[in-house]
Amino acid sequence: MKVLIVDDIPANLYSLRDILTEIATKISQEANEEEEALDIVQATSGDEALKLLLQSDVTPVLAILDVQMPVMDGYQLAEIMRTHPRMRHIPIIFLSAIYRSEHYIFRGYESGGVDFLTKPLDMNILRSKVEVFLNLARYRIKIEQAHIAHAQLVIEKAKERELLQEQIYRAQKMEGLGQLTSGIAHDFNNVLMCILGHTELAKMYLEDTPNADIEESIKQIQIAGNRAIHLIKQMLAYTRQTPTMDQLPSAVQVLDIIDEVLALTKTALCQSGIELETYFADNMPTVWMDSTELHQIVMNLMINAIDAFTDYEAGRIRLGLDCLEFDDTPSTICSDCFAPIKGRYIEISIADTGMGIEPSELAKVFEPFFTTKSVGKGTGLGLSVVSGLVHRAKGHILITSEVGKGTHFQIMLPIAHHNTPSTTPNHTT
Repeated sequence: MKVLIVDDIPANLYSLRDILTEIATKISQEANEEEEALDIVQATSGDEALKLLLQSDVTPVLAILDVQMPVMDGYQLAEIMRTHPRMRHIPIIFLSAIYRSEHYIFRGYESGGVDFLTKPLDMNILRSKVEVFLNLARYRIKIEQAHIAHAQLVIEKAKERELLQEQIYRAQKMEGLGQLTSGIAHDFNNVLMCILGHTELAKMYLEDTPNADIEESIKQIQIAGNRAIHLIKQMLAYTRQTPTMDQLPSAVQVLDIIDEVLALTKTALCQSGIELETYFADNMPTVWMDSTELHQIVMNLMINAIDAFTDYEAGRIRLGLDCLEFDDTPSTICSDCFAPIKGRYIEISIADTGMGIEPSELAKVFEPFFTTKSVGKGTGLGLSVVSGLVHRAKGHILITSEVGKGTHFQIMLPIAHHNTPSTTPNHTT
């Protein structure tokens, strides 16, 4: 708290400073609070005090002004203070050794004073009056702080409510899409089984009367049918909320899975002329999930990163593996489920320098059948499957993208309990 004292006699200033310091200590002791330093600003004239007030950003909680001073007296200073928006509410106590009549006392009140004391001062009276105003200032500061804290709490609760509503809306939307997808997949699967079954019968009939053209047609039907079956498996993987018996989780070294994916995508990277940079931290712990599902996550993201480049476009993909820890402050929000990310995670980072994603489309990338790829290049299920598998493993996803500069995916997977860190050496290319 800041207090302004103005008197043209230095001895009076020293006395006032001692009294104010004593009162501040007493107030802190009575309130059982840590002693608050009292910032006492002193001046020997009205014009000097006015300069100090205008230069400072902190408004005093109390002003004690001597009436008779050279250049600018206490009345004039108070009248100017009352016209200034920041100073008009400062309580002012006037002190005077000469002006004792009611005329001067009333002028003090008219100038904006809240009290008028005559010298020689009764120190007990001065102490009690100053103590009242300092206590009022403390209470006002506490109320203001409480109002600020309440406003912040209201804002935080509003954000939490908005986030919760977004999560509920997304869950309901995804549930509806999942039910629709599951129904379509099962019906389509029955039709495919019939088609592929009859192609096998046709091949048997052709054994007695071979016909190369018909055999080639049947072969193409089977290839297309198998592709459709793979698509159905992706649709069912998206809608499946719990793993099947052949998808039981175990402790998996993420780096082993990444190496498998890199071996499979090596040809595509070379043919595209895309530069691959990798960074893998040492002594990485394991994650607890199905290795096939983890392979599917990394493979889908790598394919997306490769497809982010147009034909004959040179670019770079950076693939990283690290451990991250998020504190209890919910400052990082999952880009998919909008839940705060807390705790320790293994981070799989895949960033490309491709075409990027429009901001209006970024929120839709995890929806099934939505794709930013050109016609014939994507099914719109890759990221939907990634989303389902990551969240089933209690993980989260972060995505950032800028048109013309690229996209960055960060997959956060919880560390398996009772971990044995990977002994695979760190390698960077």
